[in-house]
Amino acid sequence: TGSSVRTRWFPLFGIGTSYKPLRGLELYANFSQNYKPINFNDLWVNNPSFRIDPNMKDETGFNADLGFRGNIKDFLQFDITGFLMYYNDRIGYVQQVDPELFSVYRLRTNVSNARTTGVETFIRWDALKTFLPKSDWRLSVFSNFTWLDARYIASDEAAFRNKRVELTPAVLSRAGLDLGWKDVQLSYLFSYTSQQFTDATNSIQTSNAVNGIIPSYYVMDLSMSYKIWKLKLSAGLENITDNKYFTRRATGYPGPGIIPSSGRTFYVTLSFKV
Repeated sequence: TGSSVRTRWFPLFGIGTSYKPLRGLELYANFSQNYKPINFNDLWVNNPSFRIDPNMKDETGFNADLGFRGNIKDFLQFDITGFLMYYNDRIGYVQQVDPELFSVYRLRTNVSNARTTGVETFIRWDALKTFLPKSDWRLSVFSNFTWLDARYIASDEAAFRNKRVELTPAVLSRAGLDLGWKDVQLSYLFSYTSQQFTDATNSIQTSNAVNGIIPSYYVMDLSMSYKIWKLKLSAGLENITDNKYFTRRATGYPGPGIIPSSGRTFYVTLSFKV
């Protein structure tokens, strides 16, 4: 056991600007320094398959973004952003082998400098408001798409060089629609996440299943609600197709190994507003 006290004091700078060429349209850009200190969760461990580097340092870096967004007559909203994030001494997970026990464990340490470039888009279109602005019916479609290229760079270790940052999928996509009539609302959501790795070496699989790839997966959800007086009845069906997938690999209980996500789930709730 032991204790550690670290005092830090320094400024972090940022700058942003925007330009509105037309009503409802905006071009914007931002740049700021970032800083991520080591916290209690980074240093606490109670699992033989998981260890902490005692010489771990804080992360520093910057992020910049350039985007274009707009709201056209309240029936079309969109936002397109390109961004860059850079971290020095990014904290991550690497796979190591104990030289005495010959067992594999996960080490949390400063892996390397990391760079993330990406594009994020959002669009929402209220279709019925476009053509029937006074209708009691509502129909809108939306999409949120993110592309990421997150990699370790400038590493002295060949095992990490140009490898993908763990737990950072290349593609995240959400799309759906909302259909409503007066106090009735029906919503559908489709979510897709591409494959990702759980350690900085991008290992495909390990004997203890703590590290390895997390395959791509998709989930579809359906929900509805109905309001009457002060009551609201809600119901939903999550994971409609009952897909078998997982989103994490645990180092301890209830693992170690993959933790399956929930299958098809149905729920009903009744709420009363005072």
